[in-house]
Amino acid sequence: MPAENRYREEPDLTNAGWIEGHHRRCGHGSNVCSTQRTSNFILSVIENQWERIFKRMARRRFLRRHGIVRNAIKEDLRYFAIPWVFIMFAGMGVSAWDLVKRQGDLYILSVQSIVGLALVVIGFTILLVAQVTLRRYYSSTLVIREDHQLITHGIYRFTRHPIYLGNIMVFIGVSVFTSSLYGLLIMSALIPIFLNRIRMEERLLTEEFGDAHRTYMEATRKLLPFIF
Repeated sequence: MPAENRYREEPDLTNAGWIEGHHRRCGHGSNVCSTQRTSNFILSVIENQWERIFKRMARRRFLRRHGIVRNAIKEDLRYFAIPWVFIMFAGMGVSAWDLVKRQGDLYILSVQSIVGLALVVIGFTILLVAQVTLRRYYSSTLVIREDHQLITHGIYRFTRHPIYLGNIMVFIGVSVFTSSLYGLLIMSALIPIFLNRIRMEERLLTEEFGDAHRTYMEATRKLLPFIF
């Protein structure tokens, strides 16, 4: 691409021209538009940085050296990791603030507090049992290694994604325990984020294991055993 075309396509974010153009499009003092453009700019910066990292990894054959034959790392970061971080920190922050406001009620075990605490404990238990069952096949990103095996025993006989189920229970439980309505609403936004990651993960597993994974999907539920 010629240099002059590249510079025309990429806005200069450091000069007054961009600021003036921004005000012409959004209107001077438009907080909503300013927040939206700021968040879009931050996301674009993060994605550009990861793009450079991926190119560097490809040049150095990083994935092959670690035995990774298939992956959906880029999609995972864009559609899961980045939204998950923002929503999780927002939900935890709001829940923590509500917890600070009701410090005097911490030692009163209401039904709501017991339910929230139970969700956290059960969620952590499910999460840990699932990770132990996976052992070396567990990964925080969506990758398939050379000797990868499809795990269908243990807790994976009842649900295909117990780790995500445990995470959802923990985050929802924290908001319920702290009696944070806004925290609960924010944390609930994690559910479609996890469902989207499940879609990406199952597509990757089907590409690798074919009919074996399709048969496994027909025999088990996605998240909730016997229900969903």
